[in-house]
Amino acid sequence: MYKDIKYFNGLNALRFFAAYLVVLHHAEQIRLKYLHFSLKHYSLFNNGGVGVTFFFVLSGFLITYLLLKENKTYNTISIRNFYVRRVLRIWPLYFMLVGIGTLALPFVLKMMHVNYVMPYHFTQVIGYYVFFMPFMVNVLFGHHLLEPLWSIGVEELFYLTWAPAIKLFRKYILSIILFVIGLKLCFSAIAVWGDASKAFKEVIAALQFEAMG
Repeated sequence: MYKDIKYFNGLNALRFFAAYLVVLHHAEQIRLKYLHFSLKHYSLFNNGGVGVTFFFVLSGFLITYLLLKENKTYNTISIRNFYVRRVLRIWPLYFMLVGIGTLALPFVLKMMHVNYVMPYHFTQVIGYYVFFMPFMVNVLFGHHLLEPLWSIGVEELFYLTWAPAIKLFRKYILSIILFVIGLKLCFSAIAVWGDASKAFKEVIAALQFEAMG
């Protein structure tokens, strides 16, 4: 089965609709923030979260498919090669954006005497970015230009554990997925009905491992 499928027809179209929902969501949010005419009160323009969750689902599906295909073809999974592919695919652009948002942009704004104060300093956030926890920057410092990187961080943390899990515990992977989903439901229940802090709620909302599983 794994050898027969080399390209999934229709996924690019689904990616387009998911990305479009995210763009619509942010565009109307920005217009509302600056008191311009906005369509934010219509549900269609509030589904950015649905688009992001779909990308998580798609990412988890494709990565798992490739790992299972590799195991079917070679009777093993190379964790090293998996990590190398992820690093080459994601890290260059990710860290370039981190450098721009934490070093270059503040310097340029200062040089141009732009009346804008960055919500954070390089030393306050670089650790979160290096260890792929940009969602913590969002929680601690609110809205900023690198805010969308939170989803990349969540994916990277997922990749770190998923390939070894598939290789070592493939027979129990369904149980692992169900455990992750159950754990997320428990934490979500605590976030909704428990005496949880705002930061806890935001972190639980960001860590969508159950969607990738």
